[in-house]
Amino acid sequence: MRAWNRIHTMALAVALAGMLAHTSSAVSIDIDGRLANSTEASDLEWGDNSALRDNKGDVPPAVTDGDGVVQLTVDPNGRVWRTGYSSGSYDPGEEWNLKSGSTATAAAGAFSQGAYIEISLDSTVYAAGLFSWDSVSVSLWRNGTGADDKFQLAIDADGDGFSTNDLVGTTSVLTAGITGDTTITYAGTSLPTNTTTGVVRLYFWGNASPSGNFHLYDVVADYTPPAAASIGFSPNPLSLTLEAPDTTVNGTITASYNAGSVSSGDITISSYAVDSGDPGFSAALVDNTLGLSDLTEDITVTYSNAVGGLLSGQSASSTLEVIWTEDSSGVMNTSSIPVSVLYSAGDPGVFANAAGGKWENPANWGAVLVPTNDMLVYIDGSAGGQPVVMDADSWTYFSNNSLLKDGATGNYQIGNLFIGKTSTASLDIDVGAGNVVQLTKNAWRYIGQNSGSDGALNLISGTMMYDWNRPIIANLSGSKGRIAVTGPDALFQISRENTGISLVVGNANGGDADFYISDGTVKTRAGVTVGMNGTFEVYGSAADQIAIGTHGTVDGKWVTAAGATLKVSVDSGGLTPILIDEVDQTPGTGHDGIATFEAGTFLDVGFADGHVETNAWVVMEAEGGIVDNGLSFAPGVSSGWDFVVYSNKLWVAYGGADMPPRSLYVDTPVSLPAWSLFDYDGNSSFTSSDSSGYSVDVANGSRDQIFPVEYQQLSAGIDMTQVGQKITATFDVEMNATIGSYDKDFRFGFFDTTDNVQIISMNDLGPISGSAMSAKLGNEISYNNGNGGVFVDGDYALLSILYQTNGVGSSSGTIANGLILNELNYFNHSLERTGTNELTMTTVWMDSSSTSTYTAVIDESTTGENYSYFMPDGGYETFDGFGLQIHEQYSSADYTLSNFELSYTSPLPAGFGYSISGVTQDLLGDVTLTLSDAVPYATYVVWATDNLTITAMQEVGSYAADGSGAVTVPAADIAPYVGDTGFIDVELPVTVVIDE
Repeated sequence: MRAWNRIHTMALAVALAGMLAHTSSAVSIDIDGRLANSTEASDLEWGDNSALRDNKGDVPPAVTDGDGVVQLTVDPNGRVWRTGYSSGSYDPGEEWNLKSGSTATAAAGAFSQGAYIEISLDSTVYAAGLFSWDSVSVSLWRNGTGADDKFQLAIDADGDGFSTNDLVGTTSVLTAGITGDTTITYAGTSLPTNTTTGVVRLYFWGNASPSGNFHLYDVVADYTPPAAASIGFSPNPLSLTLEAPDTTVNGTITASYNAGSVSSGDITISSYAVDSGDPGFSAALVDNTLGLSDLTEDITVTYSNAVGGLLSGQSASSTLEVIWTEDSSGVMNTSSIPVSVLYSAGDPGVFANAAGGKWENPANWGAVLVPTNDMLVYIDGSAGGQPVVMDADSWTYFSNNSLLKDGATGNYQIGNLFIGKTSTASLDIDVGAGNVVQLTKNAWRYIGQNSGSDGALNLISGTMMYDWNRPIIANLSGSKGRIAVTGPDALFQISRENTGISLVVGNANGGDADFYISDGTVKTRAGVTVGMNGTFEVYGSAADQIAIGTHGTVDGKWVTAAGATLKVSVDSGGLTPILIDEVDQTPGTGHDGIATFEAGTFLDVGFADGHVETNAWVVMEAEGGIVDNGLSFAPGVSSGWDFVVYSNKLWVAYGGADMPPRSLYVDTPVSLPAWSLFDYDGNSSFTSSDSSGYSVDVANGSRDQIFPVEYQQLSAGIDMTQVGQKITATFDVEMNATIGSYDKDFRFGFFDTTDNVQIISMNDLGPISGSAMSAKLGNEISYNNGNGGVFVDGDYALLSILYQTNGVGSSSGTIANGLILNELNYFNHSLERTGTNELTMTTVWMDSSSTSTYTAVIDESTTGENYSYFMPDGGYETFDGFGLQIHEQYSSADYTLSNFELSYTSPLPAGFGYSISGVTQDLLGDVTLTLSDAVPYATYVVWATDNLTITAMQEVGSYAADGSGAVTVPAADIAPYVGDTGFIDVELPVTVVIDE
């Protein structure tokens, strides 16, 4: 049990002091803790140190208590805070929890290592007179056997410094556990008497390597107050802070009456003034008399910066002098109280202008300092929602004032960014394409942090790079937040992740969150979560890329919680799909690029800007697949919309349009004519019996020779306007004569006689020069021999002139010896329509020991010199022939080409929900359907349409599957649904139904 109760208010403390003074009894002052669940009042004198953590070197601050006569202070002398909480019977923050940090096993070691806690009494802070220290007691308990167990008080009574000779009382040996708590008390003659200050120390030792901690929960000092009445002042000194935009600040010093142990007359303050030090201070007092019936009076101290003229960060100091006397004593006393003021525009990283404004204006920031480097930045509080603006002018300021990392072309770096901590705040970033605003600190970043907050980040141009950890939009219930990416030059990039997530759109706490993109690019290192009140919105088709997981080596993932919404708006250009990237392309490793829609999640879909169209669009492609646990349309979505989740895509469609969940491809061999030879000089020999190959002996030549060309011209052009269309030529080549090591190459490629264009592959032969591969474009396939370069049957100069390196492409592998005697070489050469304005040329060259691959992407929208001159208007639309040429200058070239095949692949979008995994068409026109999970020999009903409208589906017929489950539809049945050009050039959705 406690031996006395805490005196909790200054008024009671002074009154008790007065009463005890007349009986010459000691007065108690203490710093105490509170038992758990106790109803006893407490001022938390120990301080709430629960934020301090184990083994971080954190030292709790000294604790002070004052009663207007003396001030009691307990200082841990650098003892480390052991754990971040109090345990046992005392509440957190109601005791100290210390580790000794000493290896002393005896008292002498404790003194040499400074293993003590210092307890002091001081009356000078209250301008009180001499007092006598009557007793001191310390209450504590030992947390475990790893803590020191020996404790003893010490007093330096002779003033020669603390040593073991100054130990008083006896050594207390504590057992472990709160039940072993001990109160160590000393009331001997060594305590300071008739003094204004006094010090007692508690030393501890006993464990050579202390791993445990001890708890200090009560310190009490008994003292006899001064003989005469005195006056005390609190606080003493007085420190003020003048926060901009205020020009004045007031502070209060409370003058307290302290009754003496002998006399207790009233005290009269005869004068007071701040009459020394820096200008700007003044003081005011209403009543100048204190006594037992009037214990306290307040002195108001005012600082005016209109007089003092401080700038932000500057300070001023002065002294308040109070002259007073105890009635009838005739003794005039002067008490001096230091006063000071600091002028501050706030935290340097806090935006201080509630009306918003320009980022680069120093007056808008705390300490008139534009944030940079590792500074933590808060934007919180804009009454009308006015934004803070960072734009091109801001970037010029950063550059001119050396605020960019790594010079004028570097990034603008800050530590962390919090927008809307408790209030409304927004930030517009419009710094220009390529300029990077970079966050560099590894901590949480909130857009809308606490309840009542409303934060917005608007990225209009430039790059916003979250370089450490992840942004969280609307962190807590009651918070709101929004990130909007809206400009064509905007890049929102998140370079880090936490537990696989790079972006949090509304926490599970229910914050109202919105991520919006209508233009620009979004890239994340890892996944995205959308919380219960979160919305991820894609507006239209202007955005270049929305790539989740693409920026880095971590797989993307997507998780929407119940109550979350994915919102999309389709414009005239369609919709930019969201990609969930499986970066490592290794299923089972990482997050696998999987998208998950939990039960109760919503899809909100509509048109943008009044646009209406019957069509289908991909909303999301998740490379690892989509898990749909209960996605549904949001309330209010028009009944004209449909959606389907199939395999790894989420589709939406309007007006009954079909949603092709996949593209099947029809591989069709091309019917070929016999080979022909163009030999301008007429000196080469040529033999060919059919379309599969030929032999040719190219005559010796000179630099001026027009080299022969072997070619096939098709009866009709092959369409190459649709994405997915592909032409492939495969053939074998064997050299029948050794070729000299001169400048020569082997060229082959597709051409179009309508537009006189060519796309060719070039391969150096060797044996010394061999192994180089490249791509060429040409705008003339006929030798200009007076016919103006127009294609004339039998008048070829295919690939021999007017070629130009296109400047793109990459190769891998090595053919060390080129084309050498009696070595069979295999070639696979293809052109594929990979984009609306893009063709990809791929050439694979193999011999018996090695392989080389060359790929070139041909951008038909490029207007550069190496492209436009050699490209037809509108790009490459058809090709109607294939040709080869050995470009030989000095020696003959004898070679044989065999096994030539030409195939054409065309995309065949299939209707959703059908179990077709492959479609092929043979030369007779029969179509074979390869079925997923097919039942061999079962009878299937095949339906088809030629316009991708489900309601227009027609029954083609019933057909029995073969032993592998494949179904073949005769050409006569399927022909109405196939184009009449001999190629699949119309959409052909096919459904297969098992006849039960």
